[in-house]
Amino acid sequence: MKKPTILCVDDDRITLSFLKNALSDNYNVVVTNNSDQAFELIVRLHPDLLITDIVMAEMSGFELADLIKQVKGREKMPVIVLSSYDEEQMLEKFNQSGLSLFFKKPVTIEVLNSGIQQLLNTQPIADH
Repeated sequence: MKKPTILCVDDDRITLSFLKNALSDNYNVVVTNNSDQAFELIVRLHPDLLITDIVMAEMSGFELADLIKQVKGREKMPVIVLSSYDEEQMLEKFNQSGLSLFFKKPVTIEVLNSGIQQLLNTQPIADH
């Protein structure tokens, strides 16, 4: 069975390294620290799930999530937000953006894996 592909975008290289190391056993993990490049990777690779930070130099995680909705076959791709902001500060914007899950940094790998499994088992994944 093919491993699902997860794209991780964060301007913090330590977070990206953590995600790549923690998730690579179960998933194909692609990382980038540039949200513009993340969008290009979404169009080209059609990942099954996106994990993104909110505050990044090129565009925010919210803007990236909005752009994803315009990519054929990725309109309903699950998006997990990892952010140092607390959930209450982000809740309204989070709900408006239609994002799947929000976790405050730092997140444990157990909590993150549980969220990923929940989304990949309940979200229909478009054909590649």
